[in-house]
Amino acid sequence: MATVQNYSVVDTIPALSSLISSLNHLPTDPPSLFFDIEGIKLGRHGSISLMSLYVAPQSTTYIIDVHILSAEAFQVADTNNNSLKNILENADIPKVFFNIRNDSDALYSLYSISINGIIDIQLLELAT
Repeated sequence: MATVQNYSVVDTIPALSSLISSLNHLPTDPPSLFFDIEGIKLGRHGSISLMSLYVAPQSTTYIIDVHILSAEAFQVADTNNNSLKNILENADIPKVFFNIRNDSDALYSLYSISINGIIDIQLLELAT
């Protein structure tokens, strides 16, 4: 039997602002945020098309359309002045990725985001 998962496509500024607001005060142990980034030639010479964000306490996956939102995907802030850029750069908020290398390269080169607080599942797997 297949499990149905909640998901939401985020392709407008109001939807993005609402998402960012919902990320305030999430638990950090265990981590609440699980990311994946897709794009064309993902890295410094490519582009980011979509960012998937699974928020564990909400049991919801958000598909952020970076292609439509462009740089605003990372700059739009909620009423507490939080943005995806702030969240990605905050070392106190753990974020889980699988193989962060190209994702990090693209975020830094294309949007000047220095990602911190990463738990890379691939590195954990290699370490064990």
